[in-house]
Formats: sequence, structure tokens, C-alpha cells
Amino acid sequence: LDGGEDLRIDSGLGDVVFDREVGAARALDSLTVSATGRTHINGGLVATRGEQVYGGVVDLGADTDFLTKGGDVSFFQGVDGNRHALRVDALNGNIAARGAVSAGALSLTGGEVAWAEALTADSLRGEV
Repeated sequence: LDGGEDLRIDSGLGDVVFDREVGAARALDSLTVSATGRTHINGGLVATRGEQVYGGVVDLGADTDFLTKGGDVSFFQGVDGNRHALRVDALNGNIAARGAVSAGALSLTGGEVAWAEALTADSLRGEV
């Protein structure tokens, strides 16, 4: 899934599944997943030029990079990393999670980083 467009997904109570990389060849302008179900990221990469917003719990099926060149990355219900590595790089933006976050290795790069609940990781690296 590539392109220079904004992508908004609202599946209501259902889950959203990304089985491949998102924005690998050409980053999306922004991504908003407003579903209250889980968002499964199995492709290992989500890249945008602007913000990334995830309304439900994000479930990682692989080591995953969330990259943005000019916006915030917001996890409204947290991240279930399933012991996978989680890297969030919000160049010129902030990182926020309102729910619990768990991961194997965790790497955070952004302006401000805010967690509202528990953060569990095997290792932590951050540049803020």
C-alpha cells in the first residue's frame, strides 16, 4: 500500500489488518485508523509524511517501524507488541499512547513522548 494520499479507515467494531508494508515505496500523506477493533500490523513498516492515528489497540505481528517525517504518532488504546521490536520515529512530531504499551525492544524518537499507562519493554532507547 503506497501513495501520496491521506488514508482514513473506519471499520467500526471490526479489526483492520495490514499484512504488508505501508508506505515503503512512497509514503502516505497521513494514516488514520478510527476503528475500535484491533489494528494488526504484520508487514513491519508504516511510513507517512504526516500524522499517524490509531483508535484501537495496535497488535504487532512482526518487528515494526512507525515512521513519519512531519507529524505525530498517536496510539489511543496502546500497543500489544507480542514481544516484537517497536520503533517509532516521529521526526518533527510527538509520540503519544493513551493505553498500555508492550514490546520487545522499544525505540522512540520524537519531540515529546507521552504515555498514559504502563510501558513494558525488554530494552528501551529514546531520543526526544
